[in-house]
Amino acid sequence: ALVVGGGIHGAVLAYKAACRGLKVLLAEKQDFAAANSSNSLKILHGGLRYLQNLDFRRMRDSINSRREMMQFAPHLVSTLPCALPAYGHGLKGREIMRIAMLLNDLVGLDRNRDLAPASKLPAGHTVNKAQCLEWMPGLDPQGLHGASVWYDALATNTERLVLEYILGACDLGARAINYLSLESLSPDGQGQLQALLHDHHGDRDVSIRVEQVVNWAGMRFEALTGDHSRPRAPMRWARALNIVVRKNLFPHCAAALEQTLDDRKRMLFLVPWRERYTLIGTHYLEQDRDVPLFPVGKDHLRALLDEINALYPDAGLRFSDISFYHAGLLPVERKAAQSGAAQPALEKSAAIVDHARQGGLENVFSINSTKYTTAPQVAEQVLKRLKNPSAAVGATLRGEASSSPAPESERDCYLFDKYGQRWHRVKPYADAHADWLDEDRTLLHGEVHYFIREEMALHLEDIVFRRSDLGSAECPSMKSLNQIAQIVANEYSWSTEKTNKEISKVLRRYAPLESAALAT
Repeated sequence: ALVVGGGIHGAVLAYKAACRGLKVLLAEKQDFAAANSSNSLKILHGGLRYLQNLDFRRMRDSINSRREMMQFAPHLVSTLPCALPAYGHGLKGREIMRIAMLLNDLVGLDRNRDLAPASKLPAGHTVNKAQCLEWMPGLDPQGLHGASVWYDALATNTERLVLEYILGACDLGARAINYLSLESLSPDGQGQLQALLHDHHGDRDVSIRVEQVVNWAGMRFEALTGDHSRPRAPMRWARALNIVVRKNLFPHCAAALEQTLDDRKRMLFLVPWRERYTLIGTHYLEQDRDVPLFPVGKDHLRALLDEINALYPDAGLRFSDISFYHAGLLPVERKAAQSGAAQPALEKSAAIVDHARQGGLENVFSINSTKYTTAPQVAEQVLKRLKNPSAAVGATLRGEASSSPAPESERDCYLFDKYGQRWHRVKPYADAHADWLDEDRTLLHGEVHYFIREEMALHLEDIVFRRSDLGSAECPSMKSLNQIAQIVANEYSWSTEKTNKEISKVLRRYAPLESAALAT
């Protein structure tokens, strides 16, 4: 199987297919998790929002997927209390929400099955007004009765979670290659498919034969469906925008704040992030797929900032408080009203296109999906359509590494917390180059060597944004960027001009923000 697209969905499918004995090649045009999979609120949610429509099937898909991710990579996922203030006595009142919390727990009765004690999610409950104001100071106390509290999971590093699935697939014999794009696909006359791929790193074409192809290329979904399928109506897309601010507004929980603005209800989540920050979103705006996502314009960032300050005036956020932002493209519901809506309606479920049924190539499937959390469940649906998968035959990453020695030193514990059972693979590099590359002591010199030699990091952006936590909250210092860039330059024999270009690419990601100007 050729899996096209190295985001969370392609990564999970590659891992599950490898577990079932399939030979897998995962091809990603950019770097792994470089698009939508690195641009989210980082919450692995159990589908509480679907309860209002009694959509129990989607709730179960979310609960099962969340549990699977928490079990697969517990070092990258933590429990997250979430709170919704209760005003009045309507649907969002404390009495009704107490029933909703009970129903949510009943639907997710098996939410903690096979999870380690530290990963288990407590039952939902409600808190009184005083407790609510202690957790969320500055809320309007008028009509406030308390808050509903439920528990979801926070992916502390969504990019490394993608990579963990990819590395797990490779441990089971799969091949994964970044900066490798599918250019064309055609029948080879012998019942297989001829795939022409382009290696962007080596600037060369590669032709291979494959039995089946899964196109899971995110916003490139349409570009790779043009074989001989019947024409389909052009898809519409919405840009999802989140921001990171230098204020830890709610240290104890993620807050769901709702208010009617301009005759429409808006809910924003404020998520505690890396101890000093808050991650806030999501704002949606319909956007053409061909318009570059980055950098996002200052006016769009200010629009989200204005919404937050209207919902929660006590935040008192200024533009200078924004330290980072995320943006991704999600499919708009086909039946939704035409563009121009303030908040476009997104597709609710994954769409699986069998090209043979559309008059196209045999054994080619295109999948368009929206939710990071439900990747494991959608992957199972796709596996049922593929040829020759056996019962699960591959050992999981945890089982494969369970015999590794326990960490003892402070540095080893740091590696274990960051890489889980894979820490012993990083250890030789960390032992050989043990100096820190930043003042906050979040990245070792040796980790950069590991990223390059073991995790296919080819560019400075790959390391700053997707292999490490360095750029996830704000622009790194120029000292750190220069040090890392020099390590990569030595590995790949970059010229001074090439090294400077790599640094400039990283800084452009922060272009609209004042921190980028300071760093430059």
